[in-house]
Amino acid sequence: IENWVQKCGHYLYEHPDLSKYKDGYGLIIDECMVIGQERMLAVLGIKAEKEGSQALNLSQAEILSLQVKPSWSGEEITENLQKVGEKVGKKADYILCDGGANLGKGISGYKGLRICDCGHEIARQTEHVYKEDQRFKLFSVAAAQTKFKEVMKETSYLTPPKQRSIARFMNLSVTIEWAKKILKNFSSFTEKEQKAFECIKEHHSIIEELGSVFETANTLLKLLKNNGLSYKTIKECKIICETFAQKAQGLPAKWIGKIELYLQQEQAKLPDEKTVWHVSSDIIESLFGTFKSHKADNPLYGVTPFTLSLPVLTKVDPEKPKINIDFKQALEGTFMTDLKQWNNDHLIENQVIKRQKILKI
Repeated sequence: IENWVQKCGHYLYEHPDLSKYKDGYGLIIDECMVIGQERMLAVLGIKAEKEGSQALNLSQAEILSLQVKPSWSGEEITENLQKVGEKVGKKADYILCDGGANLGKGISGYKGLRICDCGHEIARQTEHVYKEDQRFKLFSVAAAQTKFKEVMKETSYLTPPKQRSIARFMNLSVTIEWAKKILKNFSSFTEKEQKAFECIKEHHSIIEELGSVFETANTLLKLLKNNGLSYKTIKECKIICETFAQKAQGLPAKWIGKIELYLQQEQAKLPDEKTVWHVSSDIIESLFGTFKSHKADNPLYGVTPFTLSLPVLTKVDPEKPKINIDFKQALEGTFMTDLKQWNNDHLIENQVIKRQKILKI
């Protein structure tokens, strides 16, 4: 079964449907976080124009490049983008990605137009405003200490959710929502529970403020992900920001200013008022998440031939019962020698195999 899945993935990777890009296309690019000593760079192709009012899903994308190296420089990413352009036959209208410095350098070398992922960008602007805010620092310490102190006690069921160590502002809203619920239900807690979470009450001001910030941010993200980047959605986003500013009585005016500047900069990249482009790279994060959830637990295995299962995922539409793959053609048209050659060309030597060779075990 593993061979069948890899054969299907290999066939799809080698035979992408490029006809859908005749009216223009965009790219989504990202590198998977370190797996063992390796980084996987993926490039997805999508129609340039946003269609419908639903967020982009994997079935609307094609994997145009999957490469593995210990690290990726800007020059190497530029070269990779050039190969993708040659495969499609023309240059991408835009390239969608997060704020990675090497990705930005690679896109610049390619002379491509970079569209910033809305989720990462709004989180980055939020971090700029609150990272050094003393109120936020004190709240973060209180929440962390609560989790540490109560983890083995009967009150552990009330402890805060796990916080990311990297890009923590990407899921900070979950922690803020937890804190708001602690404050809301505090009076119904037992005496022991109230004593355990008393420290959270001291930070109600920053909790309420950030709660309002993330409520607005989530409203903006929902609009941008579902409706895309256009003059119309930017105008709607600005109205949302103005409403928030009035509601919050101007407390985080700096945050509002940064979000509006980001929206203004992205709008300037649009060629005209009719254009609607994608502005979220969530699907590539989902792709990496699926890979990590199914890969071997031993980090020494790194990126394995299982990577070839990823192109198959782009043919699975959750709204349709049928998977859009010609399995007969894929299995009959792909040989085990093709898989071996693909692995040699796209992957690097597995550390488990290196260990076995050196240690003879």
